[in-house]
Amino acid sequence: MRKEYFLLPLLMLLLSCAQEDKVQPGVTEVTKDIPSQVSFNTSMRFTTEGRPRAVLHAGRIRTYDAQRLTLLDSNVHVDFYDQKGFHSSQMFSKSAKINDANKNMTAYEHVHIVSDSGTIVDTDSLEWNNQAQTLHSEAAVRIAEANGRITTGIGFESDQNLSHYRILHPIITAPKDALGTGSATTSSNATNAPQPSLPQTNFGSPNSPLFQPTPKSDSVRPVKSKPDSNQAR
Repeated sequence: MRKEYFLLPLLMLLLSCAQEDKVQPGVTEVTKDIPSQVSFNTSMRFTTEGRPRAVLHAGRIRTYDAQRLTLLDSNVHVDFYDQKGFHSSQMFSKSAKINDANKNMTAYEHVHIVSDSGTIVDTDSLEWNNQAQTLHSEAAVRIAEANGRITTGIGFESDQNLSHYRILHPIITAPKDALGTGSATTSSNATNAPQPSLPQTNFGSPNSPLFQPTPKSDSVRPVKSKPDSNQAR
């Protein structure tokens, strides 16, 4: 009897420890999805030696300390500044994320960049390198310059001021009448001039002279020619 009373508390202790081990991983998994800090209508500043590099505004900012990650959504707006600290361009997107280890930012969904010089860039995703102050994208991109020239392609690299950029794989779109029309300075008279008509020969038809058999020599009959009226006179 004493052995049974002694084993019963021991079994209850073992069962309670096993239940605690099963519950603990679930609690840890939940805490990973919970942000360490949430703020609304907040701004973040990125500076170098006291000079601003970028000022970020977002409707909601969630910070995850364990992952060293910051998520932004609800109308992301970033103001970029050049090396002298003057405003150079601004970017808009629906959402973005920041790697807190190096402060690099990736923007997503309807990324729209406008430089102070008038250049406009539209793409689906874009990465900003905090240290190099450069922009990079692997998605489709459309660039409209202030002079009206529009360039499209896949992939994009530029400084954050949009002063020097290049499209990795440009796409050239030509008008339908661009091929075979000659010079663009051709006058209307030359364009509308009547074209000489060429005789149409049906070379591919069996009735064409090229397909007619040559008559044999014994079947050739001489043809009497009529005297020329001028010769008769």
